[in-house]
Amino acid sequence: MSTPSAALRRLVLLGLLLLAASGCENAAALELQARADFDKQVDTTWRNNWLWVEGIQFFDKGGIYIDSDEPGHPAYDKPVVLPLMKRLSAKHGLKWHAVCDKRKRNIAVAIVAKIPDQEGVRAAIMEMLSAEQKAFPLDILVQEGNRWLSLDFLDAEDAAFLADDEPAK
Repeated sequence: MSTPSAALRRLVLLGLLLLAASGCENAAALELQARADFDKQVDTTWRNNWLWVEGIQFFDKGGIYIDSDEPGHPAYDKPVVLPLMKRLSAKHGLKWHAVCDKRKRNIAVAIVAKIPDQEGVRAAIMEMLSAEQKAFPLDILVQEGNRWLSLDFLDAEDAAFLADDEPAK
């Protein structure tokens, strides 16, 4: 027979487990909502307000995304970003789009790809990006929806600037 304190401990433990499980469910629900919101943003705002061009061709023809095109600034678009996009396309069938200003068609504000609707592709893409990050000269920033994936990049100078801009804790 269990003592009242043992029963109370079990009851408290059960309560904590249920609370943790509901927290996980809430986190999962928030992630699903964030993905749905991103897809909606891409499908509506981005599609309606920006010019979409084929991504690989955009960079092959000298389009600008990260590069400032200023003397002395490193070039990343063609030598670093484009090969990553090509590797992701070859391995996972991603079809890239450069989302461009309608007037300045050589400047992209985003690069996006539709995620293939196949089991396990999303996890494989994220695993590949994680592996690429280890030797990549930029921080790879990923925004993912249920249907869309967007990549952005952060160089060391911008990362340092953002770190300096962080409020003191």
